[in-house]
Amino acid sequence: MFIFIIILLFLSAITHWQWTLSTSILAHGDWYYQSQNTLRELLSFPTIWSTSSFGVVGITNSFYPFQLLYGILANIGFDYGVSERIIFLWPILIVCPLGSYFLLRKLFNNNLAAFVGSLVYTYNTYFLVIQTGHLTLMAAYSFAPLVVLFFKIGLEKRRIQYMILSGILSFIVSFYEFRALYILVWVLFMYYLYYQFIVDKQFSVKNILKNAIYSAIPVVLVLLLNSYWIIGFSQLGTLTSNEIFNRMLFGNELIDIKNAFTLFHPFWTGKRLTEFVPQPVPLHFWIVSFCAFTGLFLQRKNNDVIFFGSIALLGILLTKQVSEPFPNLYLWLYNNLPGFNAYREASKFFFLIALGYSVLITVFIDWISKRWNTSIYKILGKYIITFGVCLIFLWNAKPLITGEIGSLFTPRTVPSDYKKIEKHIISDNTFYRTYWVPTYSRWSYYSHSHPQISAILELNSTGRQMVEDDLKSDKLSEGELIIRLLEKKETNNLFDISSIKYIFVPLQDIANDDDFFQYYGVSREAYISVLDNLEYLERVNIGTEAVVVYENSGYKPHIYITRKMESIDENVSFDNTTFSSVNPSEYRVQLKNVEDQIYLNFSETFHPQWKIRVGAFNWWEPIIHSNYFLPESIQQPNDTGFNSYLIDPRSVCLQYHCIKNKDGSYNIDITLYFTPQSYVNLGVVITLITTAIILGYFGYKLYEKKK
Repeated sequence: MFIFIIILLFLSAITHWQWTLSTSILAHGDWYYQSQNTLRELLSFPTIWSTSSFGVVGITNSFYPFQLLYGILANIGFDYGVSERIIFLWPILIVCPLGSYFLLRKLFNNNLAAFVGSLVYTYNTYFLVIQTGHLTLMAAYSFAPLVVLFFKIGLEKRRIQYMILSGILSFIVSFYEFRALYILVWVLFMYYLYYQFIVDKQFSVKNILKNAIYSAIPVVLVLLLNSYWIIGFSQLGTLTSNEIFNRMLFGNELIDIKNAFTLFHPFWTGKRLTEFVPQPVPLHFWIVSFCAFTGLFLQRKNNDVIFFGSIALLGILLTKQVSEPFPNLYLWLYNNLPGFNAYREASKFFFLIALGYSVLITVFIDWISKRWNTSIYKILGKYIITFGVCLIFLWNAKPLITGEIGSLFTPRTVPSDYKKIEKHIISDNTFYRTYWVPTYSRWSYYSHSHPQISAILELNSTGRQMVEDDLKSDKLSEGELIIRLLEKKETNNLFDISSIKYIFVPLQDIANDDDFFQYYGVSREAYISVLDNLEYLERVNIGTEAVVVYENSGYKPHIYITRKMESIDENVSFDNTTFSSVNPSEYRVQLKNVEDQIYLNFSETFHPQWKIRVGAFNWWEPIIHSNYFLPESIQQPNDTGFNSYLIDPRSVCLQYHCIKNKDGSYNIDITLYFTPQSYVNLGVVITLITTAIILGYFGYKLYEKKK
C-alpha cells in the first residue's frame, strides 16, 4: 500500500509542478488575486453584512473558515502565492488522490485496483477543468471520498467516532463549497437507505432507529458547525432566496448524454480550454464507460458495486441536463426540489459519475487481476488493460505539465501600477469607494474601508434608472451604455452620494489574461476620452504609468447629515458627523448639537434590517426585545438606493437618553446596526460550543485509551 501512496503523491507533484515547485501567484477567470493587505482584514469576526461594492448581505459567509485561515497566514507574513497553496492547491494534490485511494482500498482490498480507481477520480477531465478556476469546488470534491469512507465505516460498525469524523470532513466540504455538500449529503442519505433496506435487512424498530440516529450524526454536526452563518441567514430568508438560487438555467446546449457517459467535459481539448464551445468526445473516452459498466456487470452481486453503480447512473442522468432520455427531468428538479436551483448548469454532477466510475473501474481491475492469471495471454491482457486505463487518465494531465492549459498553471506577476495604487489607497484610512471603468482588474486593491465598484455593476444597479431609455435599444453595447451613464449630468451627484473618490481605467493586461475591454464593445481609449472631458473629475498623477486615475473631490462621507432628502437631481449640502466602524455590520455615530430634524445618510445599499439604536447597545438585546430600535418609519431609501433616516431630536430624546446642551440642542449617541448580526453572534456561540464538545469527546477517548 505504501508504494502506491508514494506514487500517487509523486504523480500529483509532477503533473502539477507549478503548484508544488514554486510559490508564484496563480490567478485566472473568476479566481482572483488578493493582496496581503486585503487578506489581513480577513482575520476578523464573521459578519453577515459585507461592504463589498455598495454593501450586500454576505452570501459567501459559509467560506469564513478558509477566509479566516487566509487572514491568519497573511498576518504572520505569508503572501498570497503561499497562502493559496496551503489552503487550496496542496490539499487538492494530497487529499484528492489519497482520499479516493483509501475509500477504494477499503471497498475491495486491492492496492493496484484502488490505485487505478484513484487515477480515475483524480485525473478525469471534469476535475482538471475546475482546477483552472473553481478551486473551492475542487477542494470540496477532494474531501468527499473520505466523508463517504468514514460514513460507511461508522454505519457498518456503529461507531460514533467515525460518524463524527465524517461530520467534521463534511464541514470542511461545506466551507469550501456548500453546493458540493448538498450533493454529498444526498449520496450519504441514499447510502443510508441502501444499507438499511438492502444490506442490513433488519427491520425492527430498534435497529431502524439506531441506523437513522448514526446516519444523522454527520448532518447534525455540519448544521451545528455552520451555525455561525445559517442562523443569521435564516432570519433574512436568504437561505433559499438569494442570487445563487435566483439564476436562470444555463448551458442546455453545452452538455449531453455522450459527455456524461464518457466522463468527458465539453470544454476539454487536451490543451487550452474552449470555454462555451463544446468539443466532440474522442473515441478513446468510450473505453472509460466500457470498463466502468463491465465492472458493474461482472460484480453485480456485490452490494457496494450496485450502490456506486447507481450513483454513477444518477450522475449521468443529471449531468446530461436536458438531453435525451428524460429531457424534462432536470428542469422539473430545478423548479421543484428545494436547493436544486443552486445548480443552474449540470456540470457539478460530474462528481457523481467520477465517484461511481472510480469504484466501477476499480472493481473491474480487481476482477481481472484476480482471475486472469491462468495463461500468458490473460496475464498480458490484464497488464495491458490496467496500463491502458491508467494511461487514458494520466494523459489528461499532459497540458498541465506542458503549461498548454494556461489558466492556474501559468505564473502571474502583479503589474507595478496596481501596487502603486494599493500603496496610495492604504495611506488614507478614511472611507471611500473606487470606481473602475469598465470593470475592476483581478489585481485591483480593495478593503472594508475602500470597496471597489465595477462600472458594469453600477450600470446594472444604481445607474440603471439613469440609462433606462438607452437600455431599450438593443444596438448599444455595455461599454456604450457605460459612456452614456458617465455623460449624464446626474452622475456627478451619483458619484458624490456613493462616496466614490477615485475613478480608474485599468490596464489592457494581455500578459496576465486580464484584458476585459474586448467583452464590452468599447476601446480603452474611448473611455479615457470621455472621462477626460467630464468637468467634475480631475485627472491626477499618483505615480502610475499606464493606469489612468481621476479624482472626484466632491465625494461625500460614508455617514453624513443633510437637512433635506438626498437626491441625484441636485447637489444637496451636507454636514460631517463623527462615526466609527466596529465591523461592517455595526457603526457608532455621534450627533452633536442637533436642534431640528435631520436626515442621517448611510451610503450602503438600502435594507430594512439596518436599524438605529439610541444610547447603550448590546448585541443580544435585539433577539430578546422587538422594540429595541427606533421605528421603521424613520428609514427610507434615497435616490441612489442607500439608507436615509429622518431623525427628530425632540421626539427621539423624549423616549431615549440624550444629552441636552445649554442652547437647547442635543447630543445623541446612536448605533447603526444590521440586526441579523445578532443571530450570527449567537450562531458563533453554538459553533464554538459544538467544537468544544467534539474536542472534548476525542480528548476523553484518547484519555480512556491511554488509561
